[in-house]
Amino acid sequence: STQTTHTLLLHQSPPPLSCVGMPQMPSPGDVLPPPRDLSSGSESSGMLVGSESSGILVEPMRVVELSLFSEPLEPPTQANGGHEPRSRDEVLKAHGLWEGWGEHYDAIPLGPSKNLELPRYQQQDPQVVGFAAALSHVAFELRNERRHPPPKDADLFIEALKLVVALDSPLGSRGVVLQSIYNCVNSNRRDSLGWQRALLKAGCARRLLELWRRSLPPDDAGPPAAFGEPPPYNDRYWVMAILGRMLGTSAESRADLLGQGVVDYILEGLRDHDDEVRECAICSLKGLVQHPEGREVVSYATLVECLGPSKPSGRVGVQTR
Repeated sequence: STQTTHTLLLHQSPPPLSCVGMPQMPSPGDVLPPPRDLSSGSESSGMLVGSESSGILVEPMRVVELSLFSEPLEPPTQANGGHEPRSRDEVLKAHGLWEGWGEHYDAIPLGPSKNLELPRYQQQDPQVVGFAAALSHVAFELRNERRHPPPKDADLFIEALKLVVALDSPLGSRGVVLQSIYNCVNSNRRDSLGWQRALLKAGCARRLLELWRRSLPPDDAGPPAAFGEPPPYNDRYWVMAILGRMLGTSAESRADLLGQGVVDYILEGLRDHDDEVRECAICSLKGLVQHPEGREVVSYATLVECLGPSKPSGRVGVQTR
């Protein structure tokens, strides 16, 4: 089929405003000068149209051809100081698209016969990386930061302080509060770091370690579950899950927790008689050794002994700096 081409006359520059207001447009009865040769690429100079007494000045014009079937203009595809983006998130962000689409699509349509091919997606196995698995993206309906701005640091600190204080409140369930803290840490890639920074500032890490030391055994952790519902997780499960997720996703949290000796608590969790707590401790250890600072603290022999087929028994050694 023949391509339909529309020719538009666009002003080369917006007409200047004068003290008498906007210039008047020529009436339908006025005769326009004949068009110039388009192949020469020259521009028409300013001229007077209409009657000789009207004095209407037409600005220099340029002829631009737009086709309905032309390829759309692409946003810049380079990021990080001019280097080619390598990850899917960088490519989508460079094109102004939602990063979450990279988890579901290999190509994004930009127009007729025009697709944005994404780099190969490197799927992370949670059984290998543990709590170091990547956080989820911001929800699609909350991607517009102008309409849904990210929380401020002051607001995050106030909410984090409320959660830390609520751990000792007799009015609510401690398990619900611990689950809320885990949800904040595991929120998304944009807000999780702010939540972790606020929780550390509010003394949450120190409070969690104290709670681990004086937590009750699983048999006395709380009331039994109702019929048909799974049993509630005890406090040690949530403490280990929160600490492991913070170790695996934030360098700032990792440095703070390693300074407080959190590795000893992880190794203690590996010997816990509760299967759920042991699973959280294993995921925490796997997430920790994905980072260089974690491999400096946990030796290879310790890792093999903890993650091997046999159950670790006795005190497990830790390599410190």
